[in-house]
Amino acid sequence: MKKKILKSILSTILGISAISVALGFILPITTITPYWIILSRSGFNNSCWNILLGNEHLYFGSPFTANLGTKAWNASDSVYGLKALEKEGNNKYQVYYPSFTKKEIDDNKALKQVGFFALRNHKSEEKTPFVINIAGGGFTSVCTMVESLPVSAKFQEYGYTSFALTYRISKTFGECDNLDNVLSDIAKSISIIRDKADEFNIDPDKYIITGFSAGAYIASSWCDKDLGYEKYNLPSPTSVNLLYGYNLDSILKDSFDVPTYSLLCKNDQYFNSSDYESIIKHYENNNVNHSIKIVNCLHGFGLGTNTEAEGWVKDSLDFYNGIE
Repeated sequence: MKKKILKSILSTILGISAISVALGFILPITTITPYWIILSRSGFNNSCWNILLGNEHLYFGSPFTANLGTKAWNASDSVYGLKALEKEGNNKYQVYYPSFTKKEIDDNKALKQVGFFALRNHKSEEKTPFVINIAGGGFTSVCTMVESLPVSAKFQEYGYTSFALTYRISKTFGECDNLDNVLSDIAKSISIIRDKADEFNIDPDKYIITGFSAGAYIASSWCDKDLGYEKYNLPSPTSVNLLYGYNLDSILKDSFDVPTYSLLCKNDQYFNSSDYESIIKHYENNNVNHSIKIVNCLHGFGLGTNTEAEGWVKDSLDFYNGIE
């Protein structure tokens, strides 16, 4: 009798699980849809696994469970970005572009980590500037799903073709094993995007670069003529958005002249708030166009929904349009 009851309970559980999985593929993405189901849906073209680069432990989790692990992350913002990307795929657009060929990846497996997700501007037929977004993750992961993808979706909403870049990750949290490699990854992806200017309907010479935390370190390094764009014979960004991060050595150079929009966390556990005053003073003394705000938010807020930073994407575009 007990065996029959247990068998009945097990069958019920398996049946419910099967139904839940099936519904996960059919119903809209929610905060509790597991990532393995999300990324297996047809709209992602079976090509978007780098969304969890360095965060593979979240494979069987969901935006909700990821949010539980890191309080600054917003599960609803993650869903917003994922839905935008899925919509592109469902409309038969390519959503992820590897930056290296199969042969190059076969020769160097780490290059599989490098590429970009594309969200196109569907609001205008005119060529527009584009936006590069670089997520952080302490250099040991790339938190695309909570930072660069939702923010790319918001820029797309405002009429800009936007890209979420991935890059080679490091072994030790908080340390970049090889900044030259990472910047060459960024250069490679930007070069491909510019070469595909007609496909993406963008002005290849005008772009905004945005970085978050470690991604902001990378973005500010890219704006350093000695390390970034000039070294790779690529145009300077029209402006840079630095969210809770920076390469202090780069932005304090007298030669650093890229207009900067920045939100810095008041009590940041990873970047020293005592630097903020010297950063602002340096920008003022060197007449670098800037808008730097210190916000009372947790490090990692991404899009910033329901925080003091909410609406920063629109503010950054107002800043950008003011310097054109």
